[in-house]
Amino acid sequence: MTARRSALQPAAVLLWLAVSVCLAPADPADWGHDTLVGAASDSLSITKLVTDADTNGDIYVGVLARDTGGLDTVYVWQSTDAGASWSLAYLIPADTLTGPIRDYELRVGYDAEGTWVYDFLVFSDSSASGGAWLLRHRAPMLNQTWVKIAPGGDTILRLAADRNIETPQHLFVAWETQGGLINLMSSSDSGQTWGNFRTAFAGCERPALCAGGDGCVYVAANARDSSYIAVARYSANLTNPTPVIARLDSSSDRRVWNPSVAADRNTPESLQAAVVMYSHKDTAGRIAPHFGWTKTAGLAWSCAAWPPTNQARTTWDARFPCVRQSYDDNLIRGIVAMHEPTGNWDTLVYAFTRPGTPSVWEDRARRNENRASDVVGAKVGFSEACIGGYVAYVTYRGNKVYFDSYNLVGVSESPFPFDWPMSTAALLRGGSVNVRLHLDRAGQVRITAFDCAGRMAARLFNGSLPGGAHQLSLPLRVTAGCYLLRIETPGHVGTAKLVTTR
Repeated sequence: MTARRSALQPAAVLLWLAVSVCLAPADPADWGHDTLVGAASDSLSITKLVTDADTNGDIYVGVLARDTGGLDTVYVWQSTDAGASWSLAYLIPADTLTGPIRDYELRVGYDAEGTWVYDFLVFSDSSASGGAWLLRHRAPMLNQTWVKIAPGGDTILRLAADRNIETPQHLFVAWETQGGLINLMSSSDSGQTWGNFRTAFAGCERPALCAGGDGCVYVAANARDSSYIAVARYSANLTNPTPVIARLDSSSDRRVWNPSVAADRNTPESLQAAVVMYSHKDTAGRIAPHFGWTKTAGLAWSCAAWPPTNQARTTWDARFPCVRQSYDDNLIRGIVAMHEPTGNWDTLVYAFTRPGTPSVWEDRARRNENRASDVVGAKVGFSEACIGGYVAYVTYRGNKVYFDSYNLVGVSESPFPFDWPMSTAALLRGGSVNVRLHLDRAGQVRITAFDCAGRMAARLFNGSLPGGAHQLSLPLRVTAGCYLLRIETPGHVGTAKLVTTR
């Protein structure tokens, strides 16, 4: 964190921190009103929605907007205050040399010098300008470099990309050719060079890709006749050419398509959980979201209807499921658009699962206040600035993009009751915070400092603790000012005020 926020300096005086905290069970009502991210030109039609978050809390949302004349445009918006406000960060327009933009993905990473924003694009021109390209730049649009990943022009249809959390970070990209091949490559130098070319599948389409922990990378796709979902898991950051391959929901009389894949980034290969979500049509013609899960890095899979929407409704049409575990998240989050042609309203259903129990989904909720598009898939993500998950979607038959997140309404405080199960005190001493707390049960604890504008100033602790009393001495390198110390424990969330001077 110090390398990426070099302007933050240690406090020079000692202050006792008066704590006025109410730790209450996390409540889905903490999600706020949907915020307008931005809108594409009315002359363009949005065909792809993407999002990712920097580990400093900044959130990016982008769209690929298509023009009937081929002059497509990528719009990317940025929020530095947990999604409360947005600004247009940059545009990537197509031109007559590159041809139309066929597909687009965005990922955020960093190295010792700071943040990298990675824009992956497919240009469909058949000349040397076509193919799969990477535009890498410091946020926003500084030190721009275009890197050609794969030639092919109009032979490349779609792509997917992700990066892992190792040091150095590795980027991965997969793409679909007109001939039905799913190819992928990796980069270990922030996208400057690419290697380890692999062909995962033949006769498949619509690739999805994610990085797991311990050098694992997963690529999923559906057969072109939609008869099965295939998943390949590579190891050693794609340097091992032999994948573990599995077929999910293989059937001759059903249809499965539009896979999305996520894997736990914090466990070794032998114990690694991964989840695939996809649309599934049964013999009665109902289309519902299904999912497959593994706890052995793809050696064995199980499949079932997705529990948050496990209802037999003939009007439902599950469109574009999305599942993701973000870089610094401990949960795997999913969202799916449930098309309702008879009800004149489409619902985004959100839930999360834990890597230790990937078949159990929690916190089912509907997260769109406006009617969501049934032809552009919604996205789910996580940002430390939001204290939890977030969703983004495009409005139905419109060009507006909306955003909502856990705790977007802000932090509320009240005097804590005497029977409050966690007593907390903090002392700022020599640039450190001493936090005393008592856990009623073992679980994950996250302690984060935010400035008054809601931006994350420092991530102080993110780990698992046993039940009982604990005292943590946590380095805090911040400039003079007022801060909120956010403390999350199993079933509880609260804040303490911090004030420091030079």
